[in-house]
Amino acid sequence: MNVKQVFDTVREMMDALDGVGTSSRRALYAAVPLATLATSGCGGMYGMPWAEFRIDGTVVDARSGDPVEGIQVEYLEGGAFVTTTEADGTWSLSFENDPFCAPTCDIHARDIDGDEHGAYQDLDTTVTLSHTEEGHGSWDEGRYEAHDVVLEIEPVD
Repeated sequence: MNVKQVFDTVREMMDALDGVGTSSRRALYAAVPLATLATSGCGGMYGMPWAEFRIDGTVVDARSGDPVEGIQVEYLEGGAFVTTTEADGTWSLSFENDPFCAPTCDIHARDIDGDEHGAYQDLDTTVTLSHTEEGHGSWDEGRYEAHDVVLEIEPVD
């Protein structure tokens, strides 16, 4: 069994575990390289899988539907990938990372400018990504993308 087959098997196992959180998935992925090395005799292969991620969209006021400026949108698993919405509410994240979140990604949005553009509650949501490009080689998982994601945030009363 090659390394990619091991990771594919683990991914299938994780998909079968409905309701398992991201941290549990991360722990399972962290154990795979050790198990792979123990069963493969190394063969000169070691490392961690990675993928490109591109996620973009708009943050809007959940009541009025108006775009909201000054909202921080972040993906924090495996690093801090952060952006802030523009005047038209648009945001974009583009990063390379381990594919722990694929095919879903937990996104956090929070108001960082106080009352300047209105006060809003934090929002945690899960975005479903499409696998838009296959990888090249045993560690490259390719590209995952989600476009035109609308994050509806509630104003603070």
